[in-house]
Amino acid sequence: MKKKKIEKPDKTKVLYIIIIALVLLIFLYSFRAYQHYTLMKLHREYFKQPNLQIEPWMTVHSISRHFNISENAIFQELKTKATISNSRTTIESMCKKNHLNCTETISGLNALKKP
Repeated sequence: MKKKKIEKPDKTKVLYIIIIALVLLIFLYSFRAYQHYTLMKLHREYFKQPNLQIEPWMTVHSISRHFNISENAIFQELKTKATISNSRTTIESMCKKNHLNCTETISGLNALKKP
């Protein structure tokens, strides 16, 4: 009995597949970077307004930075632990996760604002 040799794939086909995969990854990364840029641009414009209010889309970190409220006070209001991932999570998703009324929680946070 003769053993069949397993054919090796052609090197150019493998190279083409790698190049196509890299181009797709670069495209996806560029698209996500552009999305983040436009979102940050909108946020910067929002924070230039007078009489700002805390909104559900804001993160604990951004609220702490823009409204002079300590992160610990925000976490106490949200009834959750102070972690890095929680500080980067939106208030809306934290309210859902902790089964809180988001409107009441945001009103409480707005009451904590410092000028």
